[in-house]
Amino acid sequence: MQLQKRLAHVIQIIALCLFLSPSVSTAQAPLAAGAEIAGSLAVSDLITQLRNSLISVSDKISSDVSRNSFEVREHIALLIQLIDQLGQSLIGKTFEQLDKEQRAIFLNINNSVVQMQNAASVTLVQVDDIVARTNDAFGTLPGADRNPRVLRYGPAYVVGIAPETKPAAGSDIPVNVSGSWLGIGEPLLAFGGTPCRLQGKTETSLSFNCPLSAFVSGSKVESFSGNLTVFREKTFWEDIKNVFVEVPTRLDYKLAIFTVPQTMGTYKVSAIVATSNTEEVIRQTQDFYHSNGHCEGRANPVWTVNATTGWKIDVNSIQVHENTKNGDSQNHGAFNRTENGFQMGGIVRNEGTCVGPFKDARGWLGVRATYREYRTIDGTANAGPWSGVLEWGKDVPVTLPNNAKSFRVEVMRVDGRLLVDESAPQNRGWHTIEYNPTSRSLTMKVQPVANAL
Repeated sequence: MQLQKRLAHVIQIIALCLFLSPSVSTAQAPLAAGAEIAGSLAVSDLITQLRNSLISVSDKISSDVSRNSFEVREHIALLIQLIDQLGQSLIGKTFEQLDKEQRAIFLNINNSVVQMQNAASVTLVQVDDIVARTNDAFGTLPGADRNPRVLRYGPAYVVGIAPETKPAAGSDIPVNVSGSWLGIGEPLLAFGGTPCRLQGKTETSLSFNCPLSAFVSGSKVESFSGNLTVFREKTFWEDIKNVFVEVPTRLDYKLAIFTVPQTMGTYKVSAIVATSNTEEVIRQTQDFYHSNGHCEGRANPVWTVNATTGWKIDVNSIQVHENTKNGDSQNHGAFNRTENGFQMGGIVRNEGTCVGPFKDARGWLGVRATYREYRTIDGTANAGPWSGVLEWGKDVPVTLPNNAKSFRVEVMRVDGRLLVDESAPQNRGWHTIEYNPTSRSLTMKVQPVANAL
């Protein structure tokens, strides 16, 4: 009977407290940048305005694939969750109902968010400063001051595993969480339904090992959302209330970790090479003729053929034919054959003898030379392409042809950037291009992912 009286008394106290709780204020228009916070503004409306402002800040942040970009985006997402929790702790209150310290904290938070909205870029220091101020705000709220709060976590990114690949032994990803009042109960963390193993906990930190298989990466950078569950201690009143209805003590945080593919990107190398094209002129023809004078007996004519300027003679194509001759004359054909020219000769004999007034018959010889001339025309042609995959921390050599005059390297990175370099060494941050013109050796040197990002 005594217990029933006490429980009835407790119920009366709880009912009285609920009755005296401030009512929810009517929502007002979102707070303009730089404006004073009206005392009648509902804290829930202020929280909504801050939340929307942070979302707009997050939307304008560069999507560069870098550690800083990852951390800024992840910490803003974490800050939005803290802001939402802060609003839940102040449901039904207006700004003027906050104490002086609380109002000062909210003013500072609002001013910092406005500055981020107006800034050309957002830094991690700015975001973490607001996280710290939000954490300070929790410390001024009785009943919420010991709520578990996540203030920071890491890593900001991991190198994922390719689909249908079995993770190597010891490839688990360590995930560390820091904050306040984290050590109650048995914290849980899972990514994509894959649970992580709790390695250790204190009031200000948690450490997990998460299977690499939870971070399957394709060809692009992706964000993987994990669910962290932490627990808070019940207050005195909640212990009493729990006699009648279960009081939830669970808080969930979304922890986003970016997954970077195992490959930095793809490459395509092409070259311009020197070429020599042969142009032929078929059957060049030249005729030669010699005749003796009377009483000259015999002669040994020699004829010379020179290649046309800028051209060369195909020595295997040279042919010499007799066109005409007298009976005793002879054609000796071509000799001294070179690509620059050749010679021909023969014997031309007179017939009969010269006696007194009688003359001999003059001898003659006519020949025709036929041959082909050719010339080489210097030009260029495309060689390649040679293509493949660039992996983090590995060099990729490509040996160009000996007659290469220039080269072109196209690299498509996993962040969607296409980088094109031509005929010169380059430092592109994630990779460098080295070239040895003597050996025609081109090397693409890819940074380890930790150095690149």
